[in-house]
Amino acid sequence: MWFILDEYSMGTSNTTTSTRQKLSGFAQNSILWMRLTRSKLRIIWGRLRGKRIVLVIGTPVHRNIGDLAIMRAELSFIHSFVPGYVVAEIPFELIVHSNRNILPGIVRPGDILMGHGGGNMGDMYPDEEICRQKFIQGFPNNRIVIFPQTIHFSDTSRGRQELATTRAAYARHKDLTLIAREKHSLQIMQKSFKANSVLFTPDIVLSLSRCKPGSTRNGLLICLRDDQEAKVDQDDKKTITSFAKRHFNTVRHTDTVSSASFFPYRSRSRIVEQKLDEFRAAELVITDRLHGMVFAAITGTPCIALANFNHKVVGTYEWIKHLPYIKFCDDISSLDSLLNEIDLSKNYTYDPDYFSKYWHVIQRAVTE
Repeated sequence: MWFILDEYSMGTSNTTTSTRQKLSGFAQNSILWMRLTRSKLRIIWGRLRGKRIVLVIGTPVHRNIGDLAIMRAELSFIHSFVPGYVVAEIPFELIVHSNRNILPGIVRPGDILMGHGGGNMGDMYPDEEICRQKFIQGFPNNRIVIFPQTIHFSDTSRGRQELATTRAAYARHKDLTLIAREKHSLQIMQKSFKANSVLFTPDIVLSLSRCKPGSTRNGLLICLRDDQEAKVDQDDKKTITSFAKRHFNTVRHTDTVSSASFFPYRSRSRIVEQKLDEFRAAELVITDRLHGMVFAAITGTPCIALANFNHKVVGTYEWIKHLPYIKFCDDISSLDSLLNEIDLSKNYTYDPDYFSKYWHVIQRAVTE
């Protein structure tokens, strides 16, 4: 009999830390293999009905809610723009961390493979690149499309070597399409992967709309990174704190990375929606997270976005700078002036069809 432990039951257990870790590992493993079984059943059902199969490979179970939102948008995109196909997902952990090579028993000629999108192409997140190269090298005759990505290979001997290895692996594939989600990544991909098709579209989460007209908004929501991609320093944080005290009676802090160690399969949609509710409840968001800015955009929430260490936040802002409620701050001292440019009393709406021609670019890459 299968069972699932969630972060709440794990957190209230009286067991030792070691026991909780073992149980957590067992539960995660159970969830992963149940998810794979679910996908296999969908695939079998599709094949019996003569349907074509789209496999989204490398989907997350980790704590980054931005990645979970990407996954939701990817699955929603396929259902909306590639109707008539059966879609199934293969989790990242089962590609990289499993002792079994599961894909040869699942993928058949004619299946379309789509790689999970995000900001993990490069040498900063090597496991994600390993995952991508496994299915790219393993299925040289299947059409493969990678959902919109940011690419960043460090300017080091290791980074240059990883780029050369990746370029060689990708070049051997006959039908591989890469999609850049900002111009800097587009330039790198076009220069580095000349043997492959390279397209340019917004981040796939921008294909969603989560506006709720008439929602009650209150206070400032601050969503800042605390990892290797952070650029905001302690002085910047003091400036933000001072700004918050001057303009808002209520200040809340959040992040798009959960404290949970893993997510039960059926909880993923709920977790994303709860985070979107949190953003939707704010009068203003200040964030240096790309999907903090994107969550504000798709919920119609005023936002001042700050830069992170690379190009992905400012590059994504270029797509949505027409939205009057989203501003980009490249000088922390300009927070007050940027706030004056936003009407916090107005109800804003977001229309993903503004980018319709780009969603059709992805559609054609999959189907034509």
